Amino acid sequence: MENNMSEDIIIEKLDVSNIDELYDLLQELVNHHNNVSKYFKGEYPSKPLCEKINEIKEKVKNGISNIDTIRLNNEIVAFSIYYIENNIGTLEYLFTSEKNRNMGYGQILMNNIMTYFTEKDVKKIEVMVVYGNDGAKRFYNRYGFQIKSEILSLIR
Repeated sequence: MENNMSEDIIIEKLDVSNIDELYDLLQELVNHHNNVSKYFKGEYPSKPLCEKINEIKEKVKNGISNIDTIRLNNEIVAFSIYYIENNIGTLEYLFTSEKNRNMGYGQILMNNIMTYFTEKDVKKIEVMVVYGNDGAKRFYNRYGFQIKSEILSLIR
C-alpha cells in the first residue's frame, strides 16, 4: 500500500456544525455506488442527499453517530460514520475520495473504528457493502468481516 502521508493531514471528528462539509464526498459516494453496481444505475440513494445529511445531523446531535474525517490541506478526503445500537457496532459509511485512495486513509479510519468498538466491548460489527463493490469487500475481509446474509431487492 502506498503511503504518501504528509504533515498536512488532520484527523478529526465532525459535529453538527460542520457536517455539511461532507456533501461533496457523499455525492461522490452516490456516484461511486451507482457506477459499481449494475443494479443501482441512479437508484442510490433512496432519498435526496440533503435529507440524508439532515438524518446524519440528527444522529450526531443525539449522540448516536460518530463521524471521523481525514483532511488533507484543509479538504476532507475521507470519512467514516459509525454507531452502536443494542451492543451491535454498525459502520454506516467509510469512504475515501477516488483521487486519494490507496494512501492508507481508509485504514486509519477503520483502525479508529475498530478501536472504538473494542473499547466499548462491542462483539458484533456490521457493515453493508453495495453489490458490485468488490474493492470494499476485499478491504473489509482484511479485518475479518465475512458475508453472513444477502438481501435481494426488486425495484418496480
